[in-house]
Amino acid sequence: MPNLTTLRKRQGDHFPEETLRKIIDGRNIVVYHGTRYMPVWGYEFWIEEGADEEAEKKVTIIIRNLISYIESIQK
Repeated sequence: MPNLTTLRKRQGDHFPEETLRKIIDGRNIVVYHGTRYMPVWGYEFWIEEGADEEAEKKVTIIIRNLISYIESIQK
């Protein structure tokens, strides 16, 4: 499990927001490191929120909030 508090530091002081969004969403395969163990959260969130157009908007917000949190814990 990577240390999520050092993402920016490991990326040369750049926070990889777009890559992180794609990894969390999971509906597009991103070859970033190792094998893929993480669930396809974008799909899971979409199903949980009702599997429609409104659910897709909610998924975007959920993922954006997760990324904001991860960015806020950078050391």
